[in-house]
Amino acid sequence: MTGQRVFATALAWSRDGMDFADALHLAAAPDGFRTFDKRLVRRAAALGLAHVDLP
Repeated sequence: MTGQRVFATALAWSRDGMDFADALHLAAAPDGFRTFDKRLVRRAAALGLAHVDLP
């Protein structure tokens, strides 16, 4: 994904309620993302982003 596309995707997810920094990291990691942040995992699931998991 290009930098512009990553930014646009992150911006869209932040408009849907995700923290912008979290959205930016997630958009830049299309193959998956592991985090200790349970809120981020729940928010990503609510947006249909199944590749966010707890370690």
